[in-house]
Amino acid sequence: MGYTDGLLASPYASLFLVAVPVALLLRTGLLLIVRRNAPQRTRDRRLTLVFIFAAFAVGALAVMVIAHGIGFLVASEALVFFTITVVVLSAGFVFVRVVGIPLLFIASVFLVMGAYMTRPWQPVAGAEARELAVVTVLSSAEETMRLEVSPYPGEPTGEDIVRLPGNRFAVTVEMVSYHPYWFFLGRSLGARVENVTSVDENGGGEAETRALPDPCEDGLCRLIRSSMDTVPGIDVRREETAAVEAETLVEYAVLMSEAGEVEIKTR
Repeated sequence: MGYTDGLLASPYASLFLVAVPVALLLRTGLLLIVRRNAPQRTRDRRLTLVFIFAAFAVGALAVMVIAHGIGFLVASEALVFFTITVVVLSAGFVFVRVVGIPLLFIASVFLVMGAYMTRPWQPVAGAEARELAVVTVLSSAEETMRLEVSPYPGEPTGEDIVRLPGNRFAVTVEMVSYHPYWFFLGRSLGARVENVTSVDENGGGEAETRALPDPCEDGLCRLIRSSMDTVPGIDVRREETAAVEAETLVEYAVLMSEAGEVEIKTR
């Protein structure tokens, strides 16, 4: 699912599209009431805009109800989101210099932060499980194994050679869940393979873990990623897969479903 598909699938994005014409409708109606002494031509133009914005609002509302159902519209979270959005947008449209321009600046900052809030993690959506990584066993013996981990399948770079003791391994997946009101991110779930761990099937010895390369290439990305747990509506958690036996020259796919289930399967 691409970014546009993620936006189209979000009910909160549809609700935002309803809030925009409603806010413009309130702003234009307010101007009609406050500026009664305006020229008749100006009042007629504003009255026309009232009907146009009302038509857009009704049309957007109808599309949202058809796409997401009336149940979402009457939910308390949706009503709170809609009310806050309409109030903020209306204030921005009425007081352009005092509220509108700062609001535009804040929105720009959020868009930049949003890019970093999704960058390290691959989007996971749809009925089919998403392939997060491919682990190729280069060699495997009783005491050691060499694994080639490709965190981003299909790309020519990004492989990492991992040497671990034993002949069984598991991977840890870091996953991030985004609340629907983060709709502008274009996803609800992201994930990445964080590390590979050797597993002793006999229960002896200590397991060893090798972390994979950090996907964040700059300080801002690392700073935002480290504080993700403190952001309302964003949940970061980790889950380890069941261990599999490493067979030489066999490729293993690390898969994750939209429900958050991770597993390793032979490709």
